[in-house]
Amino acid sequence: MALKALSYAMIGVFVGGLLMTLFGSASMLLGL
Repeated sequence: MALKALSYAMIGVFVGGLLMTLFGSASMLLGL
């Protein structure tokens, strides 16, 4: 059970970081 929760947390962190990276690059392009 803990392993499944850990895997879900890792996936959430990975997806969150990817979205933040995409959002940051998009905002930089719009800023330029």
